[in-house]
Amino acid sequence: CKKGYCCSKYGWCGKSEVYCDVNQGCQSEFGECNKNNGNGKQSDAEIAGIPTEDDNESPKTAKVSENDRCGKGFGVCKKGYCCSKHGWCGKSEKYCDVNQGCQSEFGQCNSTGKTEGSTERCGKGYGKCAKGYCCSKYGWCGKSQKYCDVNQGCQSEFGKCNEVINTNGRCGSKYGKCSEGECCSKYGWCGISSKYCNISEGCQSEFGNCKTKKTITETTTMRTIRKSLNGRCGEKYGKCLHGECCSKYGYCGTSKKYCEKSSGCQSNYGACW
Repeated sequence: CKKGYCCSKYGWCGKSEVYCDVNQGCQSEFGECNKNNGNGKQSDAEIAGIPTEDDNESPKTAKVSENDRCGKGFGVCKKGYCCSKHGWCGKSEKYCDVNQGCQSEFGQCNSTGKTEGSTERCGKGYGKCAKGYCCSKYGWCGKSQKYCDVNQGCQSEFGKCNEVINTNGRCGSKYGKCSEGECCSKYGWCGISSKYCNISEGCQSEFGNCKTKKTITETTTMRTIRKSLNGRCGEKYGKCLHGECCSKYGYCGTSKKYCEKSSGCQSNYGACW
């Protein structure tokens, strides 16, 4: 939460007792918390700064653990180690991830990424995660596989996600993308033949390459047009010679009535203006 606010046990930021009272589940890893004497108010001793019995186990004065146990009654982990929810010191995610119960009062903890809003939630109603973080299917920001893998429900609209490249020849929403250069068939298999790659065959372009099947048909065929030898021209007679024009009536000549397009000159069988 932003400075001056407390994070309740339900993951909301606020300033009232239900947010800030440690007895009501205030999460000190994500905001401020008010230490209390059991009735929601600080004691006179606490206000005056006089150490109380509980202070003996606070991180400021607690002994450093010598047997890798940590927490109330055991002490704090040595520098660089995290205290798991089960009270053991370690360095892996299960010890250090606040989402897995890391106790920040007795060692280090790794917090998840903050969202662009005022909490570490993401998704519909919360917004996007900060740059570089992923939004899990449950609506929390983080960077580990459980947050970032699309196969585990990563929400790409609200943060980054890691695309899964299949390694078993399968593809699709449950399996991921085909390897580079391969196509994903409508049945969810990777390949390179037309039955995998043609759009008309159901190729899935989200998970691999696809090709549009093109059928080229000629609407007209090239014909060999013979040359006219008798002054006639057109489909039955052929093409006029020496730059002459073929009139709409099928005669070769060079005047306007032969050569003007507006007069019906046939450009396929001679010159036209």
